[in-house]
Amino acid sequence: MKPDNAPQEKWQSVYENLNVLGDKMTMSKEVLVGANPDLIFGRVMPFNDNSMGTIKDLNDMDINVYTQYASNFVIDQSLDNVILDVRNIGGIFNVSEKANEYADSLQIRLDAIKDKVSNLPEAETTKVLFMVTYVDGTFNTFGANSSFQSEMLKTINAENVLETGTSSLPSENLVALNPDVIVYINSDRNAETDVIAVESLLNDETIQSVPAIENEKIIEIGYDELMDYGVRNFDTLEKLYDFIY
Repeated sequence: MKPDNAPQEKWQSVYENLNVLGDKMTMSKEVLVGANPDLIFGRVMPFNDNSMGTIKDLNDMDINVYTQYASNFVIDQSLDNVILDVRNIGGIFNVSEKANEYADSLQIRLDAIKDKVSNLPEAETTKVLFMVTYVDGTFNTFGANSSFQSEMLKTINAENVLETGTSSLPSENLVALNPDVIVYINSDRNAETDVIAVESLLNDETIQSVPAIENEKIIEIGYDELMDYGVRNFDTLEKLYDFIY
């Protein structure tokens, strides 16, 4: 499936050799079944009658499905679930030894961040806003109902200022939310507006009292680095920790 953002340069040649069936807006059960796959791997959400078909329906057609634990909204979430996914996928492809070594390295990185946070002077929780598509004083958000991403924040003593995501919020809402940090989420589909978004925020006279604006605590992170459910989330966690502290 086509990713939200172009693959990193080191993966570009690999991606170019893949047969891309479509994107998350156009993918359907008929397209997937027509590709005659042995295994479908992905997040939980699109496996329903209105998108890629239910897991049961696909299994009934002898198509195996693995959905990422880290993408499951009905279980307790943490970065531990990404580590579990690595181990499980290693088992599926009979490379458990390599997968477990890699999973162990991820666990070491996670433990290191937790140790750093535990040794910080006691402080109030950092308030973070996940912002996307800032245009002409309005913006969209991802809320704490994005449970995996919210658990990432909790790992570094931070929290999402919004319970649920929303769209077309005016600048007045940004003042009311009063975040300490803004994580501005870039995506290729918003490239035209994203390129000037941070500068526009910093130059907006109506929001200068917001701590994230006043202290220029805005960090840009790619959509797939934050909102997907994989090992790149560990890079993002470390990046956020370094930025905040």
